[in-house]
Amino acid sequence: MVAETYFDDTMRWLDARAGEPHEWQQAAHFGDTYLYVTAAELAELGDQVRALVDKYLDRQSNPALRPPGSRLVTYLHLAFPMMSVAGRRVVRDSTAAYAGAGTPAEAEPPADAEVPAEAAATAEPGLAVRGHHPGGEDER
Repeated sequence: MVAETYFDDTMRWLDARAGEPHEWQQAAHFGDTYLYVTAAELAELGDQVRALVDKYLDRQSNPALRPPGSRLVTYLHLAFPMMSVAGRRVVRDSTAAYAGAGTPAEAEPPADAEVPAEAAATAEPGLAVRGHHPGGEDER
């Protein structure tokens, strides 16, 4: 249900954006990046993003803090392990390699597993570069 609401909000923006001021069209962005991180690194990344976003939260309850021209926006952030067949294979292969390796550096995931095939297949042509897949409008 929550994911559907975000999808609906996104589709409403995409439908309306051509009629929005240029500065808002440029400021709005979409993108995704595939990362190889540990659970601890992912938690740290989440803490860093929250710290950046939290400085704007007081504006929700105190309208006097809202600068002229500000608008309510949604800042959606998701970060979770890939659960595709390819993503699970990477975990299995990497875990097996790590268990038999002398050092973590020797436990690199297989080269063919850099970006799961499902992810690369959904990227726009020419954009699937080293795990970064800009979506839609993030052309800055």
